[in-house]
Amino acid sequence: MSEQGRQHVDSRLAFTLRRFRCKAFQIKQRRSVGATASLLFAGFCLVTQAGGGQLIEQTGADRQLQLNEGTRVSARLVGWRPDGIEMEVGESPTTFAVGGFISWGSLTVLPREPLLLLRDGSMLAGQVSFLDADKLRLTSRLWGEVAVPRKVVSGWLVSPQAGGRGRGLQCDRLAEQRSQDRVWLVSGDWLDGDCQNITSPENPPQTVGVQLAKAGETLQVPLRRIWGISLGKPDEFESANRGSVPWTLAFEDGSLLRVRSWAVNNDRWEAELMSGLEMPAPAIPADQLIHRIRGIRTTPANAIDLLEVTPLQEGQQGWLQADWQSTGGRRPEGGAFQVSGQVFRLGRGVLGGSTLVYAHPQTADALRFRVGMDDSSPVEKIGIKIFTADASGKWQAQPIWETKLVRGRPPVGQTLRIDAVEVSRIAINTQASEDLGPAARVDWLELLAIPNGE
Repeated sequence: MSEQGRQHVDSRLAFTLRRFRCKAFQIKQRRSVGATASLLFAGFCLVTQAGGGQLIEQTGADRQLQLNEGTRVSARLVGWRPDGIEMEVGESPTTFAVGGFISWGSLTVLPREPLLLLRDGSMLAGQVSFLDADKLRLTSRLWGEVAVPRKVVSGWLVSPQAGGRGRGLQCDRLAEQRSQDRVWLVSGDWLDGDCQNITSPENPPQTVGVQLAKAGETLQVPLRRIWGISLGKPDEFESANRGSVPWTLAFEDGSLLRVRSWAVNNDRWEAELMSGLEMPAPAIPADQLIHRIRGIRTTPANAIDLLEVTPLQEGQQGWLQADWQSTGGRRPEGGAFQVSGQVFRLGRGVLGGSTLVYAHPQTADALRFRVGMDDSSPVEKIGIKIFTADASGKWQAQPIWETKLVRGRPPVGQTLRIDAVEVSRIAINTQASEDLGPAARVDWLELLAIPNGE
């Protein structure tokens, strides 16, 4: 190991690491100065094992409900129903089935608790107290003790960053496909190997740590020097299509559950996640748990996520590159999108003057979307239009939808009915002019083709 790599490690850990420098372990260093700097926050925002996230909102509050037609109304959660969720809209209780609205509240909840990241995109807030080759055990204020199969876990965010963009960057790092485990150090370095267990010595000055093994050698890394752990991903595991998740629920403790189905038995809420994990019934009754929710997203069954699809064409004149921040058209690089203060980890960012063209699935008769001006955009307003081409490929002169986005305002969402027989392609155009230039940054947070009858 070089002296440069060793300078980030204290004398005791450095001594231990030096024993292995010619054997199994070697501290890896980031080559990007910017990437290293982005992780130095962890030295200033470590969360103690006893620390818990402070609840940031009051329970039972009215929040904004965005309906499929694009309107927003104030609504309050009332209770679970076998076929959906009941809300009080005005003075009228209404039951919404899956896909019956776009969103309620916000999925951005940022208490500073450790997070266990699942491969279906779910996040469980709490302290990990056990780890072996088969499972992890999480102790949560909301869910109690949860045994999670290791094969459905993508990573353990030991020390989350306070800000949403930074936390998005951390989660993306932990979710990357790797053949072996990786321990990310606060210094910006990392160690590769096999995370075998968590050691919890009873007598100080020994501290809680993670045991890492490779090539017959073992090393204990103190947990206080770790901001996150990536777990090796089996090749056979395929995460669920993000566009077909029926319910995404954000809770006050920071947990984010991507739920396939739920049931209420004996006043206890039970759920199956997209990963197949069956959540244990929480300690509190179901009628109290629902008021711990801070945000909901619901997607019609079998929806086709166009943001997961490579566009037929992209750019403007000469089909120039359209993305401003995304990698592979889906995940933002360098953190997350942020619209009106809300943080979104998934989406596609485009520049002013860009056009994205998608084939319209013949099985779909509706298009549901959410779009907003990124908070980092230097431009305050910009126009958006959606055009369609008929079955012969001829583009229609008039857009089927248009709006003006304003920086600082919430995302605009709507569901448009589209003739599946007559429409072959969809084009999304972002305004360009000499005044705006290409600097405008627009975030497409959702773009779903909805199957017939959904």
